[in-house]
Amino acid sequence: VAVSAPVNNPANGILDKVETCDLTIMAAQGGSGPTRWLLGSVTSRVAHGATKPVMVITANAVECPAKLANIMV
Repeated sequence: VAVSAPVNNPANGILDKVETCDLTIMAAQGGSGPTRWLLGSVTSRVAHGATKPVMVITANAVECPAKLANIMV
């Protein structure tokens, strides 16, 4: 297990690491309305900017049946 904490722009830091993984799993915080529009969503930016698969989970997430070697959570 490797831990990395991006500084400044979290979405860009995560996108840099996404390329080394088979799958990135991120949690959706559930923000909405003006707050989400003004601040943006790191999960949304990563999901739309990644060239590798990104799984967005919520509190009701289900099991992933895929067999993957490198997963970033």
